[in-house]
Amino acid sequence: MAAASVITLGVDTHKDLHVAVTLDALGRRLGIASFPTDDAHHADLWQWGAGFGQLAQAGVEGTGSYGYRLA
Repeated sequence: MAAASVITLGVDTHKDLHVAVTLDALGRRLGIASFPTDDAHHADLWQWGAGFGQLAQAGVEGTGSYGYRLA
């Protein structure tokens, strides 16, 4: 059985839209997507990121402002 991919999720937060990127263990981009900023779409963002493999870490920009609810 192959080992699950370890993924890093990064999120650039904005007032109306968050942009997320997933990276593999070597830093290669696996995917990029944008999500509205309400709580229901926050769950979608995390689920989307986890769809690439095991989320090992996440970086959320703007945790003192636009990213506080996502964090």
